[in-house]
Formats: sequence, C-alpha cells, structure tokens
Amino acid sequence: MKKRMIGIITGAVLFTMISGTAVWAAEITVDDAVKTALEKAGVAAEDVAVYKKVWEYSDGKEQYDVHFLIPGQTKFEYEVDAVTGDILSGESEAWEAFDDAEYDGLTAGETADPEEEAGKLEQAVHTAMQDAGVLDSGAIVYKAGADFENGKKIFDINFFVVGQAKYDYDIDMATGEILAHEQDVWEPDDELEYKGLINPGEAAAQTAAGEITEADAAAIAIKDAGFTEGDVTVTECRREMDDGIDKYNVTFRTADGAEYEYDISVADGTVLEKDMEYDD
Repeated sequence: MKKRMIGIITGAVLFTMISGTAVWAAEITVDDAVKTALEKAGVAAEDVAVYKKVWEYSDGKEQYDVHFLIPGQTKFEYEVDAVTGDILSGESEAWEAFDDAEYDGLTAGETADPEEEAGKLEQAVHTAMQDAGVLDSGAIVYKAGADFENGKKIFDINFFVVGQAKYDYDIDMATGEILAHEQDVWEPDDELEYKGLINPGEAAAQTAAGEITEADAAAIAIKDAGFTEGDVTVTECRREMDDGIDKYNVTFRTADGAEYEYDISVADGTVLEKDMEYDD
C-alpha cells in the first residue's frame, strides 16, 4: 500500500510515517503539549476539560492545537511547537451563555485509553481515505486528532494527493461514521505551502542553502523598528504562505503598549510589510 500518513496523534503518541519511514522532527507528545498549555494558562488539569488536541502541519512547521475550558468560566486556545515545545500563540475568551449547550457532555478530568484512541484514529484515517478513493494514491495526512464539534467528539482528518485534491473529513469517534467531508482542487500555491511534507529533504536543503530562520526574522523586525531584543516581547513568530509568498509573520510588543507586526521574506529577510498600533 502506498498510503502516506503524517501526524497521527493520540493521547500520548505521535505516529509519523511515509511508507514506513519516519520523517518528522517532533520531539514532544500531545500530552506534553497539553501540559505546557495548561501551565501557561495557569490552570490545573483537574479543573479543565480538554476538547481539542490536534497535530497539524501549519505554516511550514509541526504543531499541536490544544483547546480546553473551565466550564462556566473561560475557554482557552493554544498552539504549541511540536519540535521545541514552545508556545506559538495563546488566547482566552470569557464563557458565553450558548457555550453551555455547545459543550454539554464534556467533563473535567475525562480520560481516554491511549492505545484504544490510537487504533480508532488510525481506522478513521483509513475510512476517510477509502471514502475519498485515495488509499493507493500516495495521500499525505497533514492534520489529525481529536476535536469536539456540534456536541460530538470527532476525529478531524485532513489530507491531500499532490497535484490533485485536498480533503477534510470529520469522523465520529464513537461510531466511526463519516459526519462531514469536503474536497478542494489542488492549487499551485499548495505545493509551496506543503513542500516540507511533499519532500522533507528538499525543504531542509533549501533552508540550509540560505533561507532565514524565525530568530533571524524576529531580529530583523525588531531592529527595523528601532529596538533591541531586550526592549520588546515577541508574542508570535510563525512561517506562512500568502499568495505564493513564503514569509514570517512577526508580532511583538513594547512596554508602552505598542504592538508591531512585520512580514519578513523567508528567502532573503526583506521587510515585506509592517504595521504598528497601540492597545485601546
């Protein structure tokens, strides 16, 4: 079988395979990511319900999306770097009245058997690919994991076949039933966006050949704004593909409440766009 699976996550395990060969650089598990997010939010595991823990390949890197809530109080969303364990972004929202119905059935401290969840997720990936008719087409999974939508626990699975199409499937965790699915035509920009998955070796060679790093991009932005690293707090630095342009989005704050946002070219460090505003 030529099926290629990247980023199959469970409560404690991340499986990443391309025809049996590991290609991922992830150093932490999804449980590590959840722990990191909870610590950053300053909440205890026994006080929250984790309703999303998804591995995905986004903006040229592997990350975990971790969402959790304190029922009746606050909702939290975090992105954690799957290689370094660093927090990429984090935000919280106050609990709204309609959330009572949306999250009915979630309970703090709920657990699942990791091996059982791993088996269900692997079967869900198989089900989705079989339904899409791409089991033997070299399909690559770029997002997979547990989520909670419309009152149901689901597996959210996204995959693509290079040059053909991208697929998005929601699979019922309890029954294995396909709840929803979408298919989009493969666009030329998609090959740039997912080049690290399509050919990891080539992507690494290109980086070694001269592409700047996230640290370089942050330093360029801070210097352009007239500050030193000690003057600011970097709140986000992530790689993204926008209209075919490979760039870093860098956001940082100063002590007086100003927020700066920069787009820096990955290829040569050129400042593509910048903006500054003060908090209200």
